[in-house]
Amino acid sequence: MTSDELEDGQYYLMMYNNNYYANSTRTDDYEPQLDAQVSQALTDEEEESYVYFYLVDENAGTYALEWSFDVPYSSIVSSVQLLEDNYVVNCGVAKTFCEYDPSGELIRSFVYDSSFQGYRVMKNDFSGFWFK
Repeated sequence: MTSDELEDGQYYLMMYNNNYYANSTRTDDYEPQLDAQVSQALTDEEEESYVYFYLVDENAGTYALEWSFDVPYSSIVSSVQLLEDNYVVNCGVAKTFCEYDPSGELIRSFVYDSSFQGYRVMKNDFSGFWFK
């Protein structure tokens, strides 16, 4: 998805949706209305997180979810990066990072064993950085 064909004032916004809800700072009895798929578990192999693409139209003052794809569930410490045509995704709690093709199909996935979660994952070829 690119913004090349859009009108001025329109663009795509990509974000990682953890699909997690927590509210540990409120002391009252507030209970929000949550969609059925929203998890309240820090870890849950049955749940999924998502990469979302919203079309934002600043002229009309609107936004709409245009497209999404599922990624491993990670309640916190997660990220998504667009690199050329692929998406690099970090699912910190799942201790997994993945690369997806432009249609959201998994290309490869890496799982690591650690006592800490990876906070961000970025892919770079270091062209013109330290090496020639």
